[in-house]
Amino acid sequence: MKRTRVFAMAAIMTVSAQTADAQDWESWFQDTAAQRVGVSILEIQGDSQNAINLGFVAADSDHEPDANTPFEIGSISKVFTNLLLAELVAKDVVRYETTLGELLPDVQFANPEVATITLEQLATHRSGLPRLPSNMQPANPADPYADYTPELLLEELATVRKNQSLVHQYAYSNLGVGLLGYVLGSADGSDFGGALREHVLKPLGITATLGCMEGSAIGHAGRTAVPYWQLDALAGAGALCMSANELGKLLKQYTAGRKSALAHDQAWDREIVADAGPYEVTRVWHVTSAGDSEVFWHNGGTGGFRSFAGFNPDTNEALVILSNTDADVTTVGIEKLLGRSAEDLQSEEPDQGGQYDDYIGHFLLNPGFSISIFEKSGQLYGQATGQPPLTLGESGEDRFNVMEVDASIAFNRDESGDVSSLVLHQNGVAQSAPRVDEPVKPKAFEAIDLPEDTLNEYVGEYQLGPGFLFTIRLENGQLTAQLTGQGPAPIFPYAKDEFFYRIVDAQLTFTRDDDGKVGGLILHQNGMDQPAGKLEQ
Repeated sequence: MKRTRVFAMAAIMTVSAQTADAQDWESWFQDTAAQRVGVSILEIQGDSQNAINLGFVAADSDHEPDANTPFEIGSISKVFTNLLLAELVAKDVVRYETTLGELLPDVQFANPEVATITLEQLATHRSGLPRLPSNMQPANPADPYADYTPELLLEELATVRKNQSLVHQYAYSNLGVGLLGYVLGSADGSDFGGALREHVLKPLGITATLGCMEGSAIGHAGRTAVPYWQLDALAGAGALCMSANELGKLLKQYTAGRKSALAHDQAWDREIVADAGPYEVTRVWHVTSAGDSEVFWHNGGTGGFRSFAGFNPDTNEALVILSNTDADVTTVGIEKLLGRSAEDLQSEEPDQGGQYDDYIGHFLLNPGFSISIFEKSGQLYGQATGQPPLTLGESGEDRFNVMEVDASIAFNRDESGDVSSLVLHQNGVAQSAPRVDEPVKPKAFEAIDLPEDTLNEYVGEYQLGPGFLFTIRLENGQLTAQLTGQGPAPIFPYAKDEFFYRIVDAQLTFTRDDDGKVGGLILHQNGMDQPAGKLEQ
């Protein structure tokens, strides 16, 4: 019997099981209309399909999408990058075991272990590389990947994880799969776009572009239009723009029982190669299981789009959901394909806690800033004041890498052998933090209610600094704030224009211009006030 895996996503929108089970997309769309503009849905059963299109291609348009309307598919592009790897392996261009050092002989790796990272490790998020490059400083945070060039990518590889031992556990990495696309294009003698078209898109008969063009759906943060994303060196991580019909052509390779149009054996695509926290991964897909049923899937998200594509080989069903707003579509996608609600997907695996007890506690970096170390289901995490939890991967005795960013933590022990402090190594700086009894606690605020019209005024993107963007969204009446490279966190009003976090000691003040229009925000944290101007849409 297959193991039941916990179904967990970084940002989950609550969708009733009845909605998914009844396949009542119209009702689902209406129930979430406050944060949606349009969706294009393609239900596939074997070789047949049914298209459902709801809403509009833009908030200020009365034009409805159809199954041929292109959308940004974001990280579903990684599926195609991984298929390109499978094709080039089948054609003896590269091997899954080919290393970065073999493909990039001119790079002088400060960490020799980076040179030993394999292509399979890049594809399955087990490379040990951070989620994003440390030298990513976009000129326009609303289009964050546009000016990240091959030169910057190679510079990053030359310095990344310096003085750290790599940890090859699952840690989702746009840097890793974007790098995979770059080196595969080079190995093919062209570039990522050319190699992908020749070896994957053309055989499948799929029409797609790197970046959306005129005639595509318009992306929205909440109901505010935002720019398309353009990706340069990291195109393999999320650059593709295509319609539900085109994406459906790929899924029918898994449901229609037809002879594969690709050179590699598609059984490889379903071979589970590693655990990935609450799910598992193949060389192409993520996998969520419940009882005897498995769903192979990937989702995607850009500044103004969310997407889902998946299939269930047991039922011969597949599903595409493309949305031109930034509200989640993954939960309902997996529920639909599994025939189970997220609430019913309970783990049958024991909670493997207790192995990191020595490290659990609180460590004070400065009077207003602490790091709390905790364990959940056998995984160690660190949560700094004002930040979401980050995964810690064991890299040596009392040493851990911060898997999402290029940083590490070393724990120090006293003469009795007890952990007495930690040292955070990041950006060439070592910060010591003694163990304390209590974390820095958030200030006490009492939340009030504000009208939805007022909450909508805050929605948008705010530039905090080079490479850092605050995205404010309104979903189901709840305002959330998301800083570049971090997950969304709910914020609560204690006065008009004044908000607080409950998870950390931080507040946001929204500022207005002379006409009363919201034009910026100020982050209050660790005794500092950091302004961020609102980006014009």
